[in-house]
Amino acid sequence: MEPYWIVGVFVDQFTGELFVENRKDVLGRGTFGHVHEVSDFREVKMALKMPAQHTRAKDIAKEVKFLTRLSAHGGHRNVVKFYREVNDLTGTELLFELCHPRDFLELLIKRGALLEEEVRYYGIQLLEGQAFMHERAILHRDLKPNNILVGKGMVLKIADVGMAEDIEEQYNKKFGQKVCAPGFVAPEIVVYRKHTPALDVFSMGCVLYLMTTGKLLALTTRDVALPLPDDFMQVSRATGNAKELLRRMLDYDPSTRATVPILRTLPFFHQGYCPPSFPESAFDDPPSLTNADKRPLEEESAEEEESHGAKKIRQGDKGKVAIRGHVEAKVVAAIEFEDPKKAAEVYNAEELRELELRLKDKKQQLKDKKRKLMEKRIEVRQKFGDGILLKDVRPSDDV
Repeated sequence: MEPYWIVGVFVDQFTGELFVENRKDVLGRGTFGHVHEVSDFREVKMALKMPAQHTRAKDIAKEVKFLTRLSAHGGHRNVVKFYREVNDLTGTELLFELCHPRDFLELLIKRGALLEEEVRYYGIQLLEGQAFMHERAILHRDLKPNNILVGKGMVLKIADVGMAEDIEEQYNKKFGQKVCAPGFVAPEIVVYRKHTPALDVFSMGCVLYLMTTGKLLALTTRDVALPLPDDFMQVSRATGNAKELLRRMLDYDPSTRATVPILRTLPFFHQGYCPPSFPESAFDDPPSLTNADKRPLEEESAEEEESHGAKKIRQGDKGKVAIRGHVEAKVVAAIEFEDPKKAAEVYNAEELRELELRLKDKKQQLKDKKRKLMEKRIEVRQKFGDGILLKDVRPSDDV
């Protein structure tokens, strides 16, 4: 029998702190247990995970160990923040920051294939969150859309480290256990090879493929690793840089699969427009980008061959870099996209110059109107004399 709350209230047996359930329905439910929205005495809203009754105490303790490691020193914006463990009469529960009661899977179900700008925006966040976990020697081992939460400002947060493992401990094991959900399982898991950070990269590649095409790339089950289809990239119809990214992430050989540091350097994440944020309405509907900015990833690859994302900067040339779907901006060749902050500064300066030119044109238009008004007043004075109130004379609509 699953644990439950009487009248939606429970007390931490160690601290005496009172928590109140905010809603009758749960935020999440699965083999792991239930997740509820609760408030403390200060009315601060949080998410409370109640592990399933069959969960072993040592498994909860291991999860708390990893969560504490990830949340130390402020944690990371792309990993859900863990507050602490609490203890009710039903057992140990875990308190997290409250993201909106929705996960990335719900977004993908509603939206299907996403725009390229969205794939880049969300992909960078997943990459940074995964890098943060690996830097702290933690393998997630169960990365999938329903383990990715959507926070305020459409910020993605990797959640649920119940299947996580220490990287060093996995290196010392002969064979790893079968983890991950079907459709996101790395091939090496199926054949009982050691678990390395490469398995998280493969799972993340499956998520990006789903974002790109709106289809689940069913290459593996818990028992079978299917060969990569010959028409894999033809089916996805992804742009050139996106194809390269997916190929590197979905390499069947974990020893040659791209690592997270290498993925950070690939052109897909640096060549092309990436919005600083998206409105929360993007959870249900495509974001409203300008026609110049908008470009789906599933456009014909023939057109991509011509533009190929952002054109490579020639050494020593301060030429224009055509950022696909965006206005051209002058970027210094020396940075070679290695300093995104500097590139953004140069790009913003170019937009500022464009606004200054538009303002200058507007001032000239006002000056021309003023000149025509004065000419009209002189004409009226010559015709009717000085008796008329010249302030009443207004330029005609065609002025």
